[in-house]
Amino acid sequence: SIINMFLSTDGPWLVTASENGIIRVWDPNSVGPMLAGEFRHEGVLDDVAISPDGLYLVTSDGGMRTSYSLQVWDLRFRRAG
Repeated sequence: SIINMFLSTDGPWLVTASENGIIRVWDPNSVGPMLAGEFRHEGVLDDVAISPDGLYLVTSDGGMRTSYSLQVWDLRFRRAG
């Protein structure tokens, strides 16, 4: 199930994050398939965001734990940056 969503204010991206760590990047303006990318965050996913320039996706975990991690994804190449 989806636990978090992020909509970029100046770009075409809608990001959904699921309990299983799967992050999907959607282009709601697309006339073809809306799915623009899929990523997997290692760890218990807590939050997602897109950089102001729309080039990077950032995922984080942590929540109630004492350690936190961030993963940065390059949306141009669909890989961890």
